[in-house]
Amino acid sequence: MKKIITSLFVCLFSFATQAQNKILISGNIADNATKEPLPFVSVSLKKQLIGTVSNENGNFDLYVSDEMMN
Repeated sequence: MKKIITSLFVCLFSFATQAQNKILISGNIADNATKEPLPFVSVSLKKQLIGTVSNENGNFDLYVSDEMMN
C-alpha cells in the first residue's frame, strides 16, 4: 500500500512541475464589423500541433510550453 501511495504522489508531483513550464495565451474572438463574439472558432499556433476552440462567448485559453514560444 505504501508503494502505491508513493507512486501516486510521484506521478502527481511530476504533472505539477510540468504545468509550471506553460504560458497561458487567452483572448476573445469577435466579429470585426459587429463586435459580436464568435463561438467555437479554432485557435492554434502557426506551424505547431497545438490549439483550442473558443467557447460560446468567444473566449479561449491556450497553454503553450516555453519551448514552443522560441
